[in-house]
Amino acid sequence: MTDFHFPEKNAGYTQTEEKIIDYFYQNINLIPFLSIGTISEKLGVSEATLSRFAKNAGFKSFKDLKAAIAEKYETPAEKITGTLAEKSGIFEMLEYQRYCIEKTMLHLSESEVKKAVDKIAAARTVYIYGKGASFALAELFSFRLSRLGKMTKILPSGGSELFEGLVHAKEGDLALIFGFQKIPREAKVILEHSKTAGFKTILISGMLFNDQNKHADINLFVYRGEPKEYHSMAAPAALIDAITVLLAKSLGDAAMENLANLYNLKEKYKEEIPR
Repeated sequence: MTDFHFPEKNAGYTQTEEKIIDYFYQNINLIPFLSIGTISEKLGVSEATLSRFAKNAGFKSFKDLKAAIAEKYETPAEKITGTLAEKSGIFEMLEYQRYCIEKTMLHLSESEVKKAVDKIAAARTVYIYGKGASFALAELFSFRLSRLGKMTKILPSGGSELFEGLVHAKEGDLALIFGFQKIPREAKVILEHSKTAGFKTILISGMLFNDQNKHADINLFVYRGEPKEYHSMAAPAALIDAITVLLAKSLGDAAMENLANLYNLKEKYKEEIPR
């Protein structure tokens, strides 16, 4: 990979834009993971100024500028990922987990995450589906949501037993599906059934969709590694925790009341069932 360079300064950059360029070069490895709002605050310039700068530098948008930097800049984590076949130490593996989270941050849509939080908050019941290793994620998400007072149901991962749970999903409910490298056939059935049953869907996957080919109402991207690499669960687990915190904030007093009730119940029976 080659280093990233802005077009020559004869492009007519203003003094403010020169300041932006200097900041980018000094923090080039961080730029792909910072929002336009964060960079705006760091530099003391408006988001509109950053957007104009990106276009003046030859990019369609600020998002495209960040993508160009990410494509050309080789981070230390990427270098380590390329040597995983030869190295298996704990720090190399932890760097790999961090790389997966960083790449997820690069492609994950913040607006889609907000929509997902709103859908979960509004849902009567959240049906959660995961197959294989993803079943553990389904249980984790169910545990997190239940503590905030959300009614959840984990759907059976395979076979006709799926329909025993799916038959109860109606308008006002939500199906949250894990399907990473490919979408399981059971998940496809859930997505297809939602069109007639009326419930909303969220798909957490390792695939990027545009508005024309997306499978669910909301698609959230997580990176777990390349097809022939070890598939990490660090990014989806981190996303679950992030959504949980955002959901608690969205639910406000209702979530805090449920957590308080849980604490009081544990205190009441702590002699019978020690904490």
